[in-house]
Amino acid sequence: MKFEVVTTKAQLEDVFEVRKAVFVKEQDVPLDIEIDEYEHEATHIVGYNETDKAIACARFRPYTNDSTIKVERVAISSDQRGQGLGFKLMRFVEEQARKEGYTHAILNAQSHAQGFYERLGYHVTGSPFYEANIEHITMKKPL
Repeated sequence: MKFEVVTTKAQLEDVFEVRKAVFVKEQDVPLDIEIDEYEHEATHIVGYNETDKAIACARFRPYTNDSTIKVERVAISSDQRGQGLGFKLMRFVEEQARKEGYTHAILNAQSHAQGFYERLGYHVTGSPFYEANIEHITMKKPL
């Protein structure tokens, strides 16, 4: 498994394919919500398996001030879950953000993933809410 910061159009297309499979096909998120106005300002991360198939992705972007990022669109292909890849992906995202000078991360976790993010050191900062008909909770942590 290798993670890379997206630098090419082909890599970005790989990211979109993972996101479409996870969010649009599995979770019925409308495509026009999934692909949004923040794509060009975000730093995208893609994860490839040993055969160079894209199986994981995430993005982060500046949020509210110069020291906080918002982590979004964290996804692992359905046949690759349960192997610790999400943990490794998030550690890579956080490492990249620290390299860019960020000191805090915020995210809107799907409620079923709250425990996963708590194990990574995130804590709840708000009340549950719905986005794309899926319950979410806002979480934050220092990097």
